[in-house]
Amino acid sequence: TAYEIRNCDWSSDVCSSDLLVVIQLIERMSDETFKAHRVPLLGLLDDEDVHVRANAMFQFARRHELAAGPVILRALKEPMEHPDCRQKILWGLDEFNKWSGKRFEYQADKWGWSNPKNQKGITEFERWLAPRVTLPPS
Repeated sequence: TAYEIRNCDWSSDVCSSDLLVVIQLIERMSDETFKAHRVPLLGLLDDEDVHVRANAMFQFARRHELAAGPVILRALKEPMEHPDCRQKILWGLDEFNKWSGKRFEYQADKWGWSNPKNQKGITEFERWLAPRVTLPPS
């Protein structure tokens, strides 16, 4: 490939627009290349820019990466102002629906934990994730 990915502190080394280019590269990577660079790319899931995080969540989820699960779970509980980010997060959740064989329902038009239907979907997703990954304390 014509690019190199190194371990770095994403938030201080590059700007968000650069990270969105990295996300586009991830989208085009073969599974083999993604697996080879997975560890340094994990930092994108914790980036301070919500657009970078949302895009990373979707890209990791579509590759069946459990690392995206806790980040998606947290995002579903928090307020989300950006419709494009909401969409990426829901696409990520839908990827978990596809490969888990479950249906974690979520109402995008009533975003957040305060919606009882969302609470049910979030709780079911959290229960499914819990034995598979280490979840941060609620």
